[in-house]
Amino acid sequence: MRQKRLRFHLGQGPNFMKWQLRGDESVEYYDTDTFEYTIPKGKLNNSVKTATKIFNGENKTVCSWISFKDGVEFPSFPADPVRIGYNPRLRPNWTAFDYDDSNLDGFEGFICIRGKSLYVKRSELQEFLEMKQLEMV
Repeated sequence: MRQKRLRFHLGQGPNFMKWQLRGDESVEYYDTDTFEYTIPKGKLNNSVKTATKIFNGENKTVCSWISFKDGVEFPSFPADPVRIGYNPRLRPNWTAFDYDDSNLDGFEGFICIRGKSLYVKRSELQEFLEMKQLEMV
């Protein structure tokens, strides 16, 4: 089985502003008012070139998604959650709201989605940011 992909759907039509989940040969849409999903090991993906164009004023197009093998429609909220988000109009990368100037592109770990909000485990996030800092040295 190939990886699943979850992203926020912004295309016009009946599925506008819903979560889009792509599987092997299926596409499903979920209303953000009731969507709760847990991904034990997901990866935050971002097309930096496309995101930078959007950040600089071009029209929005698909540039970010979460890839994973397994997920469940039952919430398993982390004990010490950190809210994360993505809006290429504001920043051309995934970011954590509690961490100034964080770039979470490529983060792999536990991801919990409730409605439009995404959360990760603080311990995994801190470990990821520390590793990125070491790579920059």
